[in-house]
Amino acid sequence: MKTALKNLVLLFTIFSLACCSYKPILYQNDTYLQNGKEVADAEITRCSTEADQYLKEYKARRAAKEAARKAAIGGVIGTIFGALGGGNKRSILSGTLVGAGVGALIGGLSVLGEDKVKPSEMKQRYVTNCLNQKGYQVLGWE
Repeated sequence: MKTALKNLVLLFTIFSLACCSYKPILYQNDTYLQNGKEVADAEITRCSTEADQYLKEYKARRAAKEAARKAAIGGVIGTIFGALGGGNKRSILSGTLVGAGVGALIGGLSVLGEDKVKPSEMKQRYVTNCLNQKGYQVLGWE
């Protein structure tokens, strides 16, 4: 039963990552009609790459903050489980360290991987503004 559930979750994750990439939906205004779909798609890619470069430092700071926050939470949870599991100093310390390490890893990776399925709101706003400056109008994101 556990194996089937793991396989189902893995399959769903792979399907989600493979088929669902968010990108802006452009209004077919004069700029879009004049340049065509291929040029518009290239502009979307260019603006998205520019957003990634610009927001890289911000994202790194957020990842560090989230890793620290989750490390603290994981450390507390690990301490509790260490105290319940063994009750001695070694098990408490081990629980604290493992909990903090897992929490930091999950916290950092959650921020670093968040744009893989859906771009952050800040990136969406950046790309939308970039495209607006080029004469395109963004209706929404899909």
